[in-house]
Amino acid sequence: MSLKQNLKAAKSAIAENDPESALYYVQDVLAEDAKNYYAYIFQGKAYQLLDDVSKAITSFSKATKLEPENLLGWKGYFQLVRNSKDYLLVFEVFTSLIKVQVDQGIGIADSLKDLTNWLDFKQYKSDNELLETYLRAILPGTPLGELVGGNLGRAESNIKTLINLERRKVDSEISVRISKERVKFGRVLTQDGKNHLNSISYSIYQNSDLDRLYDLILNVSNDDNVRRQFEEDYLKYKYNLLQVCPEKAQLVDEIKEMIDGMLLIGSKSLFCWNLYFDWLDMKSLKELDFEKVIQYLQNFPNQGLSVVLHAYLMSDISTFDKERVVKAMEKPKKLGRRGNRSRKSPKEVVTSDKEAETPSANSSPQSNENKSDSLLPGEVLSLMLEGLKKSSDSLLVNRIVCEYYIHAREYFEGSQKCRELIKILADMQRNIGLDLKRTKESALCSLAITYTYYEAPKNFPRALELYERILTTDPSNSQAMIGIGLISIEKGELEKAKGLLEEVTSRDPENQQASREYSWCLIKLGDHEKGRELLLKCLAEVKGQDLYSGEIRALIYWRLSSSLLDQKNPEIDYITEAYNYLIQSLKDSQNFAPSYTLLGVIFQEHYDDKPRAHKCFYKAFELDVSEIVAAKYLVDDLTSKNEWEVAEILCNRLVTSENARRILLSEKYKDSDKAWAYRVLGCAALNKQDDPKAIEWFQTALRMAAIDIQCWIGLGEAYMNCGRLDAAAKVFRHLITINDQDDENQWVIEYMLGTIVSQMGEFNEGLYYLGQALNKKPEEECILIGLYESYIENSKRLVLGGFFGRSVQSNLKALEYIKLTFKVNPESPKLWKSFGESLKLFLVIQEKMDLFPIEALKQLFEEVDLENNLNDLAREALRLDSVTFKDALDLFELGQTTEAICSFIILTQKLGLKYLPSKVSKYLKSVAIYNLGLAYLESYNYTDNTTHRDYSVKFFKNAIQLEGNNSAFWVGLGNAYVSLNPHISQHCFIKGISLESRDAGIWTNLAALYLRYGDSELAQDAFLRAQSVAPQESKSWLGHALAAEASNDEEQAARLFTHAFVLSNGRSPLAQLLYGVSIINKRGQGSDPRDIESAQEYSVANFAMQQYLKFAPNDVSGLQIALTISERCKNFDMSIEIGERLCQILEKDYDRTESEVTFKKYVGAKTQLSRIYLGLGKYEKALENAQLALDLINSSEDEQFDLVVLSSRVVIGLALFFSNEFDESLEHLKVILESHGQSKRLITLIAQILYAHGTEETKQAALDQLFAFIEENGSSLIVVLTLGAISLADGLEDYFVAIKEELEGLSLEEVREDAYRSVPKMLIEINKHLEVKLREWQKAAIMFPSDFNVWQQLNSQMALSVASLRETKLTAPQLSKAYLASGHRREIQRSMLICPGDEETMQALGSWAS
Repeated sequence: MSLKQNLKAAKSAIAENDPESALYYVQDVLAEDAKNYYAYIFQGKAYQLLDDVSKAITSFSKATKLEPENLLGWKGYFQLVRNSKDYLLVFEVFTSLIKVQVDQGIGIADSLKDLTNWLDFKQYKSDNELLETYLRAILPGTPLGELVGGNLGRAESNIKTLINLERRKVDSEISVRISKERVKFGRVLTQDGKNHLNSISYSIYQNSDLDRLYDLILNVSNDDNVRRQFEEDYLKYKYNLLQVCPEKAQLVDEIKEMIDGMLLIGSKSLFCWNLYFDWLDMKSLKELDFEKVIQYLQNFPNQGLSVVLHAYLMSDISTFDKERVVKAMEKPKKLGRRGNRSRKSPKEVVTSDKEAETPSANSSPQSNENKSDSLLPGEVLSLMLEGLKKSSDSLLVNRIVCEYYIHAREYFEGSQKCRELIKILADMQRNIGLDLKRTKESALCSLAITYTYYEAPKNFPRALELYERILTTDPSNSQAMIGIGLISIEKGELEKAKGLLEEVTSRDPENQQASREYSWCLIKLGDHEKGRELLLKCLAEVKGQDLYSGEIRALIYWRLSSSLLDQKNPEIDYITEAYNYLIQSLKDSQNFAPSYTLLGVIFQEHYDDKPRAHKCFYKAFELDVSEIVAAKYLVDDLTSKNEWEVAEILCNRLVTSENARRILLSEKYKDSDKAWAYRVLGCAALNKQDDPKAIEWFQTALRMAAIDIQCWIGLGEAYMNCGRLDAAAKVFRHLITINDQDDENQWVIEYMLGTIVSQMGEFNEGLYYLGQALNKKPEEECILIGLYESYIENSKRLVLGGFFGRSVQSNLKALEYIKLTFKVNPESPKLWKSFGESLKLFLVIQEKMDLFPIEALKQLFEEVDLENNLNDLAREALRLDSVTFKDALDLFELGQTTEAICSFIILTQKLGLKYLPSKVSKYLKSVAIYNLGLAYLESYNYTDNTTHRDYSVKFFKNAIQLEGNNSAFWVGLGNAYVSLNPHISQHCFIKGISLESRDAGIWTNLAALYLRYGDSELAQDAFLRAQSVAPQESKSWLGHALAAEASNDEEQAARLFTHAFVLSNGRSPLAQLLYGVSIINKRGQGSDPRDIESAQEYSVANFAMQQYLKFAPNDVSGLQIALTISERCKNFDMSIEIGERLCQILEKDYDRTESEVTFKKYVGAKTQLSRIYLGLGKYEKALENAQLALDLINSSEDEQFDLVVLSSRVVIGLALFFSNEFDESLEHLKVILESHGQSKRLITLIAQILYAHGTEETKQAALDQLFAFIEENGSSLIVVLTLGAISLADGLEDYFVAIKEELEGLSLEEVREDAYRSVPKMLIEINKHLEVKLREWQKAAIMFPSDFNVWQQLNSQMALSVASLRETKLTAPQLSKAYLASGHRREIQRSMLICPGDEETMQALGSWAS
């Protein structure tokens, strides 16, 4: 086929939808003509029918390249690519199609319609990729955009849509990328991390063409509103880009240029204006462009910056003309816009809401307008703070607020705002690379100024550092030089200050602050004439009528006046001139406090007009709390009048004021007594008994004046009142070292130190210092009181320690000082109470009754008159009980010392009533009456005088009537009623508990009441409550033990008695007595002497009872218990002494009362004495006492004497035996057998005596007696062991088998009673004689695996292990032998350590050494 035919065939095939055939024909055509246009067209159609788009595109591309002006190919090509997703290719082909049509003059409407239909079909508005490609394709300047013009929409609208689309895409990409990267860093993002994230954001911005799009729309748009909108958006875009780009300088310049351009054309962009003001780098605020400021206020009245700028313009620190400001702000109001709408001023904007909420009846538009024309300082600050809340991140806002705070002298708040300003500057430089050097210098200077004045001189180094830093960059900075000069003046470096200030004034003569400070520096240096001359020149320069100018003039007048008064011996003319200057100062500024202070000084020091002076001081202090001189004059006057409350108020205001406290601590304050305010506060706190606060004040005062003796004394007293005695003692010991011995306060220091040390229990040191104080002030009552109270407390402490002789001597010294105090002041409330306590000590230590100072009492009571000049209380006391000193003395001479001392104590308390002052509080009366009631109650307790008990009830009631809320009074009444009416007593104790529930003593008293009347259950509950309140007190544990004993819980009682004894450290007489009783009850009369635990307990009890007898040497019960325990301890010498004393007391008592009970006690004591004499080997004495006991009870048929008779006969029998009177001894023993033949112990004792006699007959009699007992009463451990011992000793082999059977037949209970394993030992010995091998010790080990005596026979190592057990009780020699038996060197050394004198151990250790 020809070429033409193939093309026709291919066309037909395509028309018939046979693309394969078409391709076949096309291949033939292309084989002949490779550049055949139609062949490629048909090929592309065929591939399109086969959905092979890529090959179809290739074919159409070749066709359009062969004939680019042929529309057929471009239409087919466009029809093909519309179905692809390559949007760029679509618009590229479409652009070429339109270009061909335009070139050929063919209309493009159909093509554009096809495109719009395709776009709508593709829903291009929801497909961001297609929409962006489409919009970019038709942008002005692109081929398609230029060809179609506005046929596809307005260019401005298309660009706006594309910008928004691109901005969203960029923001979304940044957000996604940053979120992914952010998780790689920690919670706190470092600067390196921030830089990394910024680099990511910047790379995304770089890939965007928003810059070009913003430029394009600004060039294309003819709408000013649109242009302004996108100018602002473009500015924000560049600002955001600035924050992330690495090189910021060029972009900063671009932004500045853009801002200037926008402001030039009058842009209303708030962002642009704010950026302009924040980026201003001004040296001072006066460099602000007035026109731009006014323009900003007019455009944005509601903004925070507007409010602050308006407040600044209307404030004292503004250099702009306020009238000009007001006129500029009124123009928009007069012109208006669109009808009646007009702009409000920033002040009106801020206050409109408040005025709407609180309308004033007198307000009017005119008055509001007048108010807006001028602002008071308070209003300025209020407006600035309001604006700061709205624009807290604005650099200019923070700068203005900082400078106004400094102007208003609010340096603390100013320093905070300065730091915030510097932080904003640092953030700005770090984030956008903008270094505002002059603004930073101004901020640093402002911060340095705040440090100059705030908490000076603490912040002087920081201020100087900042000033020096400023001067390195700007050596001519006047403010920095002035600041250094001011600090130098404050530090006293006047020459340096003079040089700096002189330099500033010479370089800048118009600088009024420098001139003023230079003048003041000259005055400080003593050049008063020149200083005043310069001050007068400065005064002439201050011409303003505003408040600030008035304050400056007032300051200058004050400095002039101070200069005149500071000269030595100022003449009257100078004083008058100074007075006139101060009056003029107050005329210029009525609230200038220093002028009032100086005026007050003139009135007080020169005119001697204190009332007017104090008025001036009060006015000065009211205006300014930091007027310390005025405050000190006022406080000195108040304290001299003892008006401490008002003085405290003034000083408290002073020290809580920041400025006042700063001045007090500064070097500028030249007062030698800088701590006076804190000392006054400390003294006031002491007066109010607020001791912790007093400590705080005195410590602060001492930090300011370390050698203030009064502050040290106050601090020590406050520590003492708080109970911090160690700290108080340290204070006064320090005072002893630093204070002059001849100082008038030295005796106070020694007195306080002595009192405190005595309260700490160091009585020797305390009494020494009190004695030293008394030497300086021999008749000072407080020292005498401290001495006798310390001696009495020392006596009590010594009693608890068992030092009774030293205690009595200390008590006698107390009585001497009581006599001295009586001569100084007999009306002292403490005197008579302490006198009674001193006498009471002799009732406690009755062993030392012979040392009672009766002669001293005679001398003292001769000087008092208890019958005349009595008050009502003393008269009532004498009416009830008329006992006199003579009556008490008669009792003492008759030997009734206890009754006599009780009478003396009662008399001392009556004297306490007599010497009560006529005008005394009811509390002191009640205490005095209570002391008398207590004296009567103690007398009843010691003497059983029921009349005294009744008197005590009456006086306790009287005390309660005066002071019903004192728990001690109710407890005393309850104790008095214990034996009278238990119900009332219970009520009193419960009332006392309700008043003082944490007092363990009241619970103990209540429990004792319950126990006395048999309610042991309630008693236990009350004792438990007392233990929970005060577990360290022994009395509640003793009571609990008695309650347990009453409940028949003997084991619990014994444990509690021991615990109470331990708690009291063995020092409580009651604990000593009850512990002795408990040991006797626990161990009984028959405990084995070999029992170590029992021996230990008896030894402790013996010591306790000996101590108890020192308290009550004539107590019958104590003597009986002590006699029994000492006998068990084999302390026979002491037992003899105790027994003889007991018998003497009982004999006297029986002669006086003829009591049967006393008779029985006496007989029992004699029997005990006979046993003790027998133990000592004094057989005649033993016989004498035993026979006396038998003779006394011979006629009595009371069965209670059976044991006494038995004991006496045994003693007689043994005494006769040991006296070699065997026959008589045997007769007595036979008598014992007749009545007690069933007693195994007696049988054993008689057998031992018979065997010990040594004859064959007596030995056989002993054996017969033992066998007879076994036949009659059955086997007994002690009897069988005695029988076995006799048989082994005499070799009586006939008895071995029988004895062995008896031992093996012992019951398990009897075997367990064999604690020292005598049965196995006996069996071993018998088996040896019978030549029988049995393992008795092995059997014992199985039965008693923890028995040391068993393992000692079997295995030394095991015996040592058992000996180490807690349950094993061994003596020191036994334990030493156990260690020695192991044979190891280490154990032998331990054996030597336990028993150093053991010869066997020494030999064993020597053999090891050799």
